[in-house]
Formats: sequence, C-alpha cells, structure tokens
Amino acid sequence: MAAKVRISGGEPVVDEPRVLFANRRVLTFDAARDGKRFLIVEDPNPGAQPRFDVVVNWFSAVERKLAEARTP
Repeated sequence: MAAKVRISGGEPVVDEPRVLFANRRVLTFDAARDGKRFLIVEDPNPGAQPRFDVVVNWFSAVERKLAEARTP
C-alpha cells in the first residue's frame, strides 16, 4: 500500500492508501533514492505451499553427519 503525504497548515495530511504491488507476492522491496523506482524481490514460486521445517535433536544430526563425512 502507498499513500501521498502532504503538509497542510503545518500538519501532515495522508491521502487515501492505494495498492502499490497488485497481484504480486513481494518478499521485500526498497525504493530508489530519487523516489521514482522500486527494486522488488518476488516469490519465485508463488503457487507453492508454504513450508515450515522443525528439526528435533539437530545437534545429534550434525554429529552423525560429521562422523559420516570422516568415514572413508
């Protein structure tokens, strides 16, 4: 979302917000210094199901992988 901001009578006035990036799944963005352009990072796979992995006993898994890596 974006909104124009102006000063009126010494007070900031914010106009009605509008959609800035329509139909995009933006992960992050930044504005150029001149305020005329954006650099956006879009989700490369927007149709994919979100995933959250939980690793239990991760230290044991690291130790096991290290032992496997040392074995010729």
